[in-house]
Amino acid sequence: MIVTSKLRKLLHRKTWEVCSPLPVNSASGSFIAGDRLDLLPGNDIYYVAGASSCYLYNADEDGWLQIPNSGIAGSFAAGACGYMSPIGMLGGASTSTATAGTTTTITTDRTITRNLKGHMIRCVGGANVGYFGVIANNTLGANSVVTVYNPAGAAFNATSVIQFFTGSLWFMNAGSTSVGFSVYDKATNAWTAKSVTNLPTAWGTDGCLIFTPSVSAVRTNGTATAGGVNTLTDSAKALATNQLAYCEILITGGTGIGQSNVIVSNTATVLTMKTNWTTQPDTTSTYTVFYKEQGIATAATSTTLTDGGKSWTASQFINYQVRITGGTGIGQVRTITANTATQLTVAAWTVTPDTTSTYVVEGNDDNAYLSGNANVTLYKYSVGADTWATLTPGAARSGAPGAGASFSWINEINNADWYGKGNPVAQRQNGRYLYSFRGGSTATLDIYDIAANTWVSGYAYGNQKETFTTGSSWSGNGRDIFGQLNATGRYFRFDVLNNRLVPITANPYTQSTAVVGCKVGVLAFPDDQNNVIFFLYSQLNSSNGFFRMLLI
Repeated sequence: MIVTSKLRKLLHRKTWEVCSPLPVNSASGSFIAGDRLDLLPGNDIYYVAGASSCYLYNADEDGWLQIPNSGIAGSFAAGACGYMSPIGMLGGASTSTATAGTTTTITTDRTITRNLKGHMIRCVGGANVGYFGVIANNTLGANSVVTVYNPAGAAFNATSVIQFFTGSLWFMNAGSTSVGFSVYDKATNAWTAKSVTNLPTAWGTDGCLIFTPSVSAVRTNGTATAGGVNTLTDSAKALATNQLAYCEILITGGTGIGQSNVIVSNTATVLTMKTNWTTQPDTTSTYTVFYKEQGIATAATSTTLTDGGKSWTASQFINYQVRITGGTGIGQVRTITANTATQLTVAAWTVTPDTTSTYVVEGNDDNAYLSGNANVTLYKYSVGADTWATLTPGAARSGAPGAGASFSWINEINNADWYGKGNPVAQRQNGRYLYSFRGGSTATLDIYDIAANTWVSGYAYGNQKETFTTGSSWSGNGRDIFGQLNATGRYFRFDVLNNRLVPITANPYTQSTAVVGCKVGVLAFPDDQNNVIFFLYSQLNSSNGFFRMLLI
């Protein structure tokens, strides 16, 4: 079904709609988490009201059901927080090694309990490293076999390491003498406890957890009007010449679904690929182009990649990851430790790239950040190593986050100032910054610079006056940040591109006692043509009231 929103600001009024009530009232520490970046099929939001009180809301059906108890350590209270990541954690791990396979099937040692059709996968090691595709179906139960739409160049085998983009819910629990950290995997319907070593043994007041997934990016969607041996035409586009050169493209529906490729050049309407299509797209083919910082290597060493056509700002990509998308060394992923105007420095490559190697610079799948506990200390988590580290920023945050604080990763601003070279002086670069309203009865906005490992405290913004404290909560979608003011029923949108706070429609329903915890969430509705409409969902304070509003 093709859905197009023709609603316009001023002409049409935003309206809150009543949804099915929460299974239990919101309380101190309770939070919701959903696919805020529009990276997963389905329209699910998770609600955590306690260690053994975790629920799933399906927006399609407007209904709730309980998921397994978390079994998490700690004591549920103020400070509990969570995040829904697009990366599956099957068996508690961010990757899974196949046990066997064919060119279209992957045999796993995982017990998958649901159909994963439409979810993306990527092979990050072994046979078919670099493969990026879409799941067609899978068997259920032990040793599940996953079938993909588009055949790989060779058979998957016991060396193939697979990253599933099937979703996981991360849960940081509060406590006065001990804390807990666990992850729920959507595909296997199971929780796994994770390390809390190097975290405080007491955690409270309020908390925020954020990840930086690689699949988040500015995206261009469309439907092909024609396809060639190595081309895709979309006559509805008006692209600048080579605007999408070296971007990744994924066929998301219709003929050729699941195929991925790298664009080497484009005209206003025609995209030309690095390799020939296995199945030529046609007028039924929908697609997504992921626009990141991308290019083709002009040289490389065992620990560097050089692109002589770039003019980057020194050190702007530290802590991002670089991934080889085509050519020699395809599929390799490394964290960037330094960069000059034309060169990225990384840990040693397994296969040194060369002048055939295309690459992207993107968010780091291995990283998460934890803020809160009425303390300026910021913690960094490694997903792969399951370890926590305490960061020592060059400039410390000038004040601790209090009740009602926020934490949002900005990575999807579709504006030239925000991609490519960026503008670090003005805090403009996709993927580099974490925006945090300080809360604690202040109007203060602080920004953490991931690349420079430093805070910019007290960042001035347009219309700065409103103060946020207990009852306030926030959620972002990579481009805007949406907030509820205390327990007033008033809501705001922080327009990151224009650096201003904007009021949006108030919810007139009466709220009860203000409590901490994230009570707002953004959910995207993609139609069959990959157009996206966003909804803002919100819980009321100390209530079972649950509402949504279409964002015009």
